[in-house]
Amino acid sequence: MQYNAAGLLKDDVGARRNFAFENEEIMTPGENFRHVAGVVRLLRTDRGILAQTEVHGLTHDLCSRCLGDAEVEVEAYLEEEFYPTNYFEGFTERDGDNGGGIDDPALLINEDNILDMREPVRQAFVSVKPLAPVCRDGCKGLCPTCSADLNEEACQCSPQEEIPEWAKSLRSIEIK
Repeated sequence: MQYNAAGLLKDDVGARRNFAFENEEIMTPGENFRHVAGVVRLLRTDRGILAQTEVHGLTHDLCSRCLGDAEVEVEAYLEEEFYPTNYFEGFTERDGDNGGGIDDPALLINEDNILDMREPVRQAFVSVKPLAPVCRDGCKGLCPTCSADLNEEACQCSPQEEIPEWAKSLRSIEIK
């Protein structure tokens, strides 16, 4: 997911390039996205390169019901403008650029004119990860009383024990 953008940066505004990628990995200390695949469309603008990406991949998480391993599929659409650190002829100054940097250094094309999509794609994946992933459809979860994994064994709790004491007090609340 790294592209040499030198040729596109030297082209006229409106020039395009399309790239497909597959079986990429994005690994950071807290996250690991595997089998990342998609298509990126690069468009030369007067200030840099606009990248539009449709991307999907897999990651591991804990099931929110049974606390087992859950393989989570993530899909994202990403549209970001990347800015060069080497200015070629024909570039205009970025809005608000008084010689300072931009807000997100991940959106800079480096000195070797390499446009790196890994960090923006990682950020997009993190934003679309489900808050409560499940290991499979129909996961039964854990018994709230004895913590038995209901996917593997039947719970031995009596029916009256299935409702915790704090939840029984909610029966007296009338909802209108």
